[in-house]
Amino acid sequence: MNLLLTGCFSYSELQIQKLKDLGYSIYFMQHEAEGVPLSVSEVDAIVCNGFFLHHDIDTFSNLKFIQLTSAGFDRVPVDKIKSREIKLFNARGVYSTPMAEWALFRVLEYYKRGWFFGQEQKSGRWTKHRELKEIFGTKVAVIGAGNV
Repeated sequence: MNLLLTGCFSYSELQIQKLKDLGYSIYFMQHEAEGVPLSVSEVDAIVCNGFFLHHDIDTFSNLKFIQLTSAGFDRVPVDKIKSREIKLFNARGVYSTPMAEWALFRVLEYYKRGWFFGQEQKSGRWTKHRELKEIFGTKVAVIGAGNV
């Protein structure tokens, strides 16, 4: 089985070897907009992100499996994938912790005026900012849908 890996993820030698041990012939392309390193009709499975924004899925006649490195399905032709009964998997849950941390970071940055102090540092000034408040005891609600 021919597995096409794209540069949207950094693979270790151990990971590549484990895939080979499962019986895959591995092909790699760094940039998803590049030419495919084997005949598209020979690709059985692919790990990608925006690959099908640059390549017509209809030309991949033997494709059976797609693993996305993204949580969303907005960069793949879902209707065509379903109609051809190609197995499609996303990276559901993989971004939950980083996104929660990012939301917390942005709340703190906003509340503590991080942008102001970044500008001050770049310009070599240290102007007093009298509107800053302590955040101790403050409650913040972060509301989202799904894992992210």
